[in-house]
Amino acid sequence: QPEGERITIYSPDESEWSEEFRGAISSLDSEVTGDIFCDDFAARIPDSAKRTQETDETVRYTFAPIPEEDADKMEQKIMKKLEASAVVAESDGQILSFNMVLPKPFKPAMVAKIETFSLDVQCLRAPDGRTYLETLQLDVTGSAMMQDFTQTMTRKITRILDAVELP
Repeated sequence: QPEGERITIYSPDESEWSEEFRGAISSLDSEVTGDIFCDDFAARIPDSAKRTQETDETVRYTFAPIPEEDADKMEQKIMKKLEASAVVAESDGQILSFNMVLPKPFKPAMVAKIETFSLDVQCLRAPDGRTYLETLQLDVTGSAMMQDFTQTMTRKITRILDAVELP
């Protein structure tokens, strides 16, 4: 649905909406292409990606990931060192999983070293057929300025609701 038509409010009446409520609805409506949909990962897959495994329903691609358009020089350096793969639905091209890993330690700067990097994303189908990020696991270890660090992040969406049908 186009922006402005994605959310339907049945109660309270629009004349009763506070500015805070209007702002919240506007924000929700404009951010539907945000981080939860797995098709955002398609921009990381180059045309040169190799088909490495196929079934009747899926295709696995391996590739060097494309950095985001707004990536800084450090992110661009790191992306060149990563190996990535994606599993895509043969029927409609929806991304079912996405993975990036650093195959060996990398020293992006004199005072920094990334020992390990792993990003693993699993996607599920929403009621409308699009895939959304069910789980995301990010693990990074390394050192910077002679201090070791470990970063772990897990995101999980537990459920996407069906659209409400009105009589």
